[in-house]
Amino acid sequence: MQQGDYTTAEPILKQVVESGYELNADYEANFTEELTTGNKEVIFQVNFVHNGPQEESDEAWYFRINTPGPSNIGIWADQLASAFTIRSYLVEADMDGNLDPRMNVSIFTVHTDKTLYGQTWAWWVANTTEIITGASFYKFNENEAVLDEINNGTGYVQWKNGGKDMIIIRYADILLLYAEALNENGKTSEAHEYVNIVRARSNMNDLEVTAGRELNQDEFREQLKHERLVELCGEYLRMFDLKRWGEYGPKVAEDFTVPATGDVIARDSIFADFRVGKDELFPIPLDELDLNPNLLPQNPGW
Repeated sequence: MQQGDYTTAEPILKQVVESGYELNADYEANFTEELTTGNKEVIFQVNFVHNGPQEESDEAWYFRINTPGPSNIGIWADQLASAFTIRSYLVEADMDGNLDPRMNVSIFTVHTDKTLYGQTWAWWVANTTEIITGASFYKFNENEAVLDEINNGTGYVQWKNGGKDMIIIRYADILLLYAEALNENGKTSEAHEYVNIVRARSNMNDLEVTAGRELNQDEFREQLKHERLVELCGEYLRMFDLKRWGEYGPKVAEDFTVPATGDVIARDSIFADFRVGKDELFPIPLDELDLNPNLLPQNPGW
């Protein structure tokens, strides 16, 4: 898929689709400690042990986009969802007229009914100026599970490692990849079915119902990009998707607009020197090129 070889990818993905995996009826079940092990939707995962050795048993803190914590305990507090990501969840209601329920699982915002460190969104807004009142990623949150509330009056907390397993590939991802391959191979009508399977789990209408007709190839391609964002948000796949679609450089380089105010916010300073057309790829090491001229040409810009 990353090489754009959809013809080869399609039958391989079809084989996985037909291998007996299923979607969990509950989207959130994929991200709870109790249900990650033995999860029928998981194709490949890394197991972790609750409260195991430090740095060996907590996928949320060391391997994924995690939920920020208050800065007074000395941990990161700037990993917030972009305005674009939040907008993506607001463009379409579910079949009951409610927000896409995947947002409530994925991001801690004013729209959520979740708690963070035992407190609601409203509590954080009323009682603190911490940056976690921003749109924090929530999907891999283990704060309630790993927080030891006996702090001896110090104002600090003791932390334990959680036991959520690290999902590398799950069935929903494969269904969407298969739909993408079908569409790129001119089988757009057939591709609708596999996106609709994923949408149905979250109480979203079929694509044909929402649009009033089947989408054409170009429309389906753009819709598929949306589906992968809202289904797989925070699962460390977005960069690879953008690279596959040829959009990684422009998306990283652009500023973004806050929906409520219209304010334009500059991209994260860490990307200030990002060079579109060059920094999407690392250079091939010169010693490797010397050993194997077949690796030429060098990646663009290097």
